[in-house]
Amino acid sequence: MVNFVKLVAKADLYVHLRIGPYVCAEWNYGGFPLWLHFVPGIELRTDNEPYKAEMQRFTTKIVGLLKQEKLYASQLSRRTHHFITD
Repeated sequence: MVNFVKLVAKADLYVHLRIGPYVCAEWNYGGFPLWLHFVPGIELRTDNEPYKAEMQRFTTKIVGLLKQEKLYASQLSRRTHHFITD
């Protein structure tokens, strides 16, 4: 993924990366990584501690990889956005 983001940057483009579980019925196992199935006590699509712990671990890993390469900038909170309306 880091190589992909670098390639996109090289083309003077940007990546809007949304880190999190991808849920899509069209993909095998609903788009979730197969390894989640083997986590003891996990229940997908619920407020389940093993699931939340694995997603936290996964997200931390992805953010860490991107930060190492200085490819990460967090999104601003909606409270800090200013909108102009007619």
